[in-house]
Amino acid sequence: LGLPAAARADDADAKAELARLKGVWRVVFVESNGEPAPRERFEGVEVVIGDGRHLVRRGDQVLAHDVTIDVDPTAKPKTSTDTLHGGENEGKQILGIYQLDGEVLMSCVGGIGQDRPKAFETKPDGGHTLRILRRVKERTEAQAKADEDVIRRFVGTWRFDSMRAEGRPVPIEALKDAKLVLDGDRFAMTDANGTVGGVYWVDASAAPMTLDIVFTDGPERGKGVRAIFQLEGDTYTSCVDVAGRGRPKAFTAEPGSGHVLQVLKREKPGN
Repeated sequence: LGLPAAARADDADAKAELARLKGVWRVVFVESNGEPAPRERFEGVEVVIGDGRHLVRRGDQVLAHDVTIDVDPTAKPKTSTDTLHGGENEGKQILGIYQLDGEVLMSCVGGIGQDRPKAFETKPDGGHTLRILRRVKERTEAQAKADEDVIRRFVGTWRFDSMRAEGRPVPIEALKDAKLVLDGDRFAMTDANGTVGGVYWVDASAAPMTLDIVFTDGPERGKGVRAIFQLEGDTYTSCVDVAGRGRPKAFTAEPGSGHVLQVLKREKPGN
């Protein structure tokens, strides 16, 4: 009552967006002033977003609390405004932009009191910080242990044995120089076009098991990809949604599905 219809619509859009953002997000990549941050700087850091507020924590240590968050999902790119409360920064703001891609959140922010970034990039001495976060699902102790076991079994260098995309086989000659290196929850994929990297996580309790990938390096930075997989000894089979149409339900890649079915073999020492 008393508000223009446009203002009410904008408020409703912001509330709906904050509801989508609500939850626990783990930082998987940070870049500041054109340089990736060492992993130990953000390892274990989580952002907890509630009803219009958020806090930052690492384990039991709270790094920032009582921060008000406002978003405008109608802006291009979407914008966020954090207002700090308490201490010498009372009332000061951090202006940012963000994009939400399913379970992946990418944001780029300026320093306290600085201008809002215009793109998802950082430059030397620019004062901007880019962060990529993934949504954290609640896991029982047994589920978390099973996930960690699968990630340990993944460690190594993998070569493509076969690939089928949209119903068509990919010639093995096109894959002979490609390799996938998995180290913990990090990956690096090298082919004729160069190397891209990122982070991944699994759900070993799902049937079939699920795999989620976030690119942190390369032209697809910030993009999330969903897949299902099997891991049997030194053979890794996955079906990947490359078109953003939803996680595959079976190990098939029919025409028009947007899915790629691929089989990789672990590289043996001395090969």
